[in-house]
Amino acid sequence: MIDPVLVGIVTAALVAAAAVAIHRRLARDAEDKLRLQIAATNDAERGTHLKEMEYLAERNKGEVAHADALAQARAAAFEDGKKQARAEHQLDVSMRLAEQRSELTARLQSEREQAATEARDRLRAEYELQTKLFSVKISPYVQLLTDNGIFKNTHEAKLGYQYQLLVNGIPAFQPHVFIERHEKVDQIDQAIKDRLLAIAQTCAEAAVTTYLGASPQFAKLSPGVVDQIAK
Repeated sequence: MIDPVLVGIVTAALVAAAAVAIHRRLARDAEDKLRLQIAATNDAERGTHLKEMEYLAERNKGEVAHADALAQARAAAFEDGKKQARAEHQLDVSMRLAEQRSELTARLQSEREQAATEARDRLRAEYELQTKLFSVKISPYVQLLTDNGIFKNTHEAKLGYQYQLLVNGIPAFQPHVFIERHEKVDQIDQAIKDRLLAIAQTCAEAAVTTYLGASPQFAKLSPGVVDQIAK
């Protein structure tokens, strides 16, 4: 007959061995699961890291592209600013040149006008001086010749003008007579003298225009002269 104690010991040993085997199996399964989980975790972390690296690379590319675009925009703005500054400078230079040209033109015009005024004043002064120094006195001239005959007196009239050069208003030479017309008259009275003087006045005025032209200031038309000569 089997000893119950031995049976109990054997049974306990078998149970313990089975428990140990089960525990080891469970431990191996747990270790396998843990290794799988760790591997999965590592794969996930590796994938996440790769994605982060890709994201960082893309972000860096975007930042570099943005920086390049910003630099290009700044460079373009700087060039535009330089062009605008050059354009403004050229405009300013053009305006200054235009102002200087206008000022120069105005100054030259003023100088020309001043020179012309001075020349006119100088010529006027010389002209007035010559007018004061030299002048010509022109007078209507009538010469009445009376031939006293035995039975009848005859009369002849010579008409023209008398001119004399004056220096500072003083006669420089003897007067000269220029006769333009001869007339026979029946008698000599004041009416005849007035008529003859009127004709001589016309001759004297014509002489002023003919000999002195556009400068009648040199001539002084004086009162008429009547000479009566008896033969």
